[in-house]
Amino acid sequence: STPWRFDLAEFVITNFDIALEDHSTVGIAELGLDDLALNLKGLSNQSNAPIVLALAFNWRGGGALRLETQGTLQPPALGTTLAISNLAIAPVQPYLGQYLNLVVHSGELNVQGAAKFDPAATPRIEFKGDLSITNFSSSDTVAYHELAAWENHLVRGIDFTLHPNRLAIEEIQFIGARNNLVVSSNGQLN
Repeated sequence: STPWRFDLAEFVITNFDIALEDHSTVGIAELGLDDLALNLKGLSNQSNAPIVLALAFNWRGGGALRLETQGTLQPPALGTTLAISNLAIAPVQPYLGQYLNLVVHSGELNVQGAAKFDPAATPRIEFKGDLSITNFSSSDTVAYHELAAWENHLVRGIDFTLHPNRLAIEEIQFIGARNNLVVSSNGQLN
């Protein structure tokens, strides 16, 4: 018998909003995506069928994400450009609080880069780009003092690969950094 063939020429979602309220965390996590736009072209179960994906949304806490991916699913070989702008970190605090004695009060994530995935190539996975966290402020949950804060933490010129495993970074900057350590009466560090 002839195997099934699946082809989806185009799938589009525009102006879609998603809200999540998670009560399983310490403190309720309220997350949301606004103005979600997704455009998928060329989804197929056929070999070497080109696929194109564009995804964009605004993060309800502040910031935005945009990515574009091109390649094939069979065999897998994908290239992606990624732009994350001022994505607020504080909304994920309920998840961080489960694992860290840390409260994130503010901070925005920024990423500009390109990634590649091809299990048949060398390297198999690759990322090149820049990352920064700006306007970051946190406190500890032991002494309730400011733990770390900075205006800008920039990691520029990231060149990361897997198989072969390699990480090269051109520059790391901390601008306007403040860090505080407190030793409690029981000898515990914040």
